[in-house]
Amino acid sequence: MASIAASIFSVTIITSEQHRKAALDIGKRIQQQILGTSFERLLEHSDRFAELFRVIELNGFDPSPLHTRVKNLMTHISKQVDETSSANERKLKHLEAIQAKRISLEDRKAELMKELEQLEVETQGVDAEILKVNEEMSRDQHLMAYLASEQTNLKNTPVVSSKDSEDFEALHIFLEEERAEVAQLKWMD
Repeated sequence: MASIAASIFSVTIITSEQHRKAALDIGKRIQQQILGTSFERLLEHSDRFAELFRVIELNGFDPSPLHTRVKNLMTHISKQVDETSSANERKLKHLEAIQAKRISLEDRKAELMKELEQLEVETQGVDAEILKVNEEMSRDQHLMAYLASEQTNLKNTPVVSSKDSEDFEALHIFLEEERAEVAQLKWMD
């Protein structure tokens, strides 16, 4: 931008044909520079545009066609900047919503991971309880098998052995003798 203004300021006398060619050339260079720079930078140079148009007018050239072209171009760029800014704002809001949702999902994931860890701990506790119950059932089965074999042994073992039978026989004889003596004593009375 400074090079355009410097080249214009250094020219002191320009013929009408040269005025026209210079104005067209200046217009093209201004348009190229406008298209190649940001809107914020263009706003910084607005006072240079005004000075450029004043110098063109001082040299006897009508700057209004060039001024109109620059103004239209600036208006067009301003609209594009507004549209881009609006679109960027919408995209930014959408991005913020997505980020908030992502954070929410990450929080939910963390909660679910904690629940999963808790369930794993509970599952380990349940597994330990199941092992204890299985061990007790195994011991009970062994005990039941032992008791069943003892019951079978008891069923197959006679209640009274031959020695017991002899003892019972001797006891029976003794009791009969005692009863006979008691009966005789009662008779004598």
